Amino acid sequence: MMKIRTLLIAWLLMLPLAAQAELTIKITGGNVDAITIAIAPFEWEGGGTPPTAEFDRIISDDLQRSGEFKPSSRSDQPPAAPFGQPVNHATWRDRGINNLVTGKVTSVAGRYRVEFVLHDTAGGKQITKDTVYAATKDQRFAAHHVADLVYEALTGERGAFATRIAFVVANRRANSLQVSDSDGHGAKTILATNDPIMSPSWSPNGKKLAYVSFEGGQPAIYVQNVESGSRRKLTSFKGINGAPAWSPDGSRLAMTLSKDGDPEIYVMSAGGGGVQRITRSPGIDTEPSWSPDGNSLVFTSDRGGSPQIYRVSAAGGAPTRLTFEGIQLECFLCP
Repeated sequence: MMKIRTLLIAWLLMLPLAAQAELTIKITGGNVDAITIAIAPFEWEGGGTPPTAEFDRIISDDLQRSGEFKPSSRSDQPPAAPFGQPVNHATWRDRGINNLVTGKVTSVAGRYRVEFVLHDTAGGKQITKDTVYAATKDQRFAAHHVADLVYEALTGERGAFATRIAFVVANRRANSLQVSDSDGHGAKTILATNDPIMSPSWSPNGKKLAYVSFEGGQPAIYVQNVESGSRRKLTSFKGINGAPAWSPDGSRLAMTLSKDGDPEIYVMSAGGGGVQRITRSPGIDTEPSWSPDGNSLVFTSDRGGSPQIYRVSAAGGAPTRLTFEGIQLECFLCP
């Protein structure tokens, strides 16, 4: 499983707000058997405005952050042949580089056309080639998209570089919910408040965020449009309102509520209303997550004496215990 996917809904706490510094995501460890690869500088062709993004550096950094690749630095690369010309694979192979990406950026009707070729220098062949189009303002997104295609071609898994992350920045004075590219670039504030913010969760189409905010001193679940900033309060029941999770089709949200006593799992329409209680136990049921088909939920519960993972139908019913690891809490006060 791609390591960077853990960033799709990242929750970064206790970071300083001073001067709104650019978020930097740095991976210091990786796979000892990482794939060697070089990203040659992309050529520019056209009469329009040259891109400000360094495509090769963005792609290289993306692949390195995954922990699965070991990109070479520019200084370790031999001169690359002009894009579209035959590549001397042996020259790169002799440098210990088994894969190579070459590319070209062209201005076409006010957009960038980004072409690239992925070479297997060890085998002396071309693996794949593709073209990505992007508006001028989305040139970094285009580079991330190329990194996704390269990652998938070499690992067999979809990349997640052309995605965004949501995270909470908190200090003693203020809290903010922010959104940025997967590499931390271009962070912008979605919500600023003096109250705690928790559990941001992306809608499947990436247009909305559900989160918990303690505005007014009480937890409530909000749904907010990322682009327009418009938002609405979805739940503000007495007690716990927490851990919102979108269904795969975006039509429903699972959450933890304690409005009827103990913390239980509930499901409701993403538009509000239709609250349905899913679990019933004297323990704590929390952190729901949907199955890919949307037919069931997995959640954490201490109903068996220690926190374990359970699965239940999204329509309710008897849960099935999935994990049995960990220390069971001995009950000294049970009747």
